[in-house]
Amino acid sequence: MLLVIAQFWRAADVVGWLSSEVGQRFAVSIVSAILIMLVGGLIYLAVQSWVEYRLNPNYGHVPSPRERTLLALFRNAFVVALGVLIVMLVLSEFGVNIGPLLAGAGVVGLAVGFGAQKLVQDIITGAFIQFENAMNEGDVVTAGGVTGTVERLTIRSVSLRTLDGAYHLIPFSSVDAVTNFMKTFSYHVASIGVDYGASIPEVKQAMHDAFDKLKEAGFAGDIIGDLEMHGVTEFADSAILVRARIKTKPGKHFALGRAYNEIIKEVFEERGIEIPFPHVRFYMGGEDKAGKSPPPRIKRPGPKLTTERPKRSAATNAALGKSPKRGRKTRVTQDGPPDEGHDAPDQTEVS
Repeated sequence: MLLVIAQFWRAADVVGWLSSEVGQRFAVSIVSAILIMLVGGLIYLAVQSWVEYRLNPNYGHVPSPRERTLLALFRNAFVVALGVLIVMLVLSEFGVNIGPLLAGAGVVGLAVGFGAQKLVQDIITGAFIQFENAMNEGDVVTAGGVTGTVERLTIRSVSLRTLDGAYHLIPFSSVDAVTNFMKTFSYHVASIGVDYGASIPEVKQAMHDAFDKLKEAGFAGDIIGDLEMHGVTEFADSAILVRARIKTKPGKHFALGRAYNEIIKEVFEERGIEIPFPHVRFYMGGEDKAGKSPPPRIKRPGPKLTTERPKRSAATNAALGKSPKRGRKTRVTQDGPPDEGHDAPDQTEVS
């Protein structure tokens, strides 16, 4: 349109320029580039329409999680590949030698591969995970130490939504193992602890009756097969563990297990089967042969003990030849001979 307007306004001799060799070559390149982009756009539109048709549950059959994952990855990869191809073809129509570009792109890709080894590892690991069908969108998995629902899968990472609503983006290079809880089928493992005094046959019958009530509660369509009774599996500190297993459709064991636990508690309460909990009993002096504990020994209060020394009476002091009170004695001894004519006292006590 710009060239036509320029020709009508006589701003440029477009017809004469197009009659030249350079103009003809440029016009052919323009037309070829437009045709390449038009064909590329039609191919892109056709592929996008086909993918949307396969992903739409209102037409045809409902896509499986595997189909949704692979179609989304195919669409992304196809768009990138088609865009690169169209750009290369358009550049070649304008006389650009794309051979060196491809060689340079290979060298740059090799350098980027060495510099971004984690990115390359993400892509390679993700490709193998998708090839082995380890997880799909909507599955509940454990990957990279995080357990959640797969919301989005790319060739490089997986996005998980945990139970508390947190969104985790995990690169595949951090995934050593994948645990999928919704592959083909699922199991609810019911490991019930009962009191040591409970009858095991009664416990098993109660678990079977609870299973029948579970099917009557609307879960019969999610159950595959009968109740698998494993019996006593462990003698714990305060309980006997009786285990059974229910096979369900993929992902249905979560809600079914919660409902089964509620029914188990109601049935056990009706039949007097105790589900023990940790508690402590205190015994004084152990048990006798009949299994009874003697009453605790309680020490009754006696007379008050005193550490004061009792006082002696005057008669006791007289019998012992001592005065009731006695002060400190001072013994006086004469060093020289007594004076003549005077009696010399032997000793004098001074109180």
